Amino acid sequence: VVLTALVANGDLILALPGEKYDATKLRALVRMDPGDVADFRYVEPPKEWPLASIKALLELLDMVPGKAQAMAQGDSSPIGEMQEKINAAVNKAAELDQALDEGMSAWDTGLLTQDERQKYKDRIQELKTFLERMQNYNTLGKLKNFHASVDEVDDQQEGMDALQHIDAVKKLQTALSPFAG
Repeated sequence: VVLTALVANGDLILALPGEKYDATKLRALVRMDPGDVADFRYVEPPKEWPLASIKALLELLDMVPGKAQAMAQGDSSPIGEMQEKINAAVNKAAELDQALDEGMSAWDTGLLTQDERQKYKDRIQELKTFLERMQNYNTLGKLKNFHASVDEVDDQQEGMDALQHIDAVKKLQTALSPFAG
């Protein structure tokens, strides 16, 4: 129980035969038989905070990147804001993905070509998949074991830009719809 609590808090990594468990793998660890957990091979100190990657994620979410340092010093309050922004973006991505499927038109004219719709749809789906993975980092212990690289986070900017662009097109469609009838 003590080892599991230390893993959950991000204070150590527990090595069992064939697998290492950190806070991101806590669910699998607590489902294990306590006897198997007691047969651990060794423990190791947690990794250093991946501040550059966390800062990149905060910037992607339009948050102050300095909050990464606050989290590394034990302040968990930015995690709630980060998760709210992630959840909002995931929901917006799902909404806009459906709008792209429906065609987005005004006056019986498509606002985007089929190729444009597919390009935006692909970028938005890739962003949504990435952000759904980020929903797992909802505690300091899990965030300390953040696995995305700066480049991987930065690559999502195209998806975020696509999300904003399609949101603007959808708002235009909504604004034009009363005049289309």
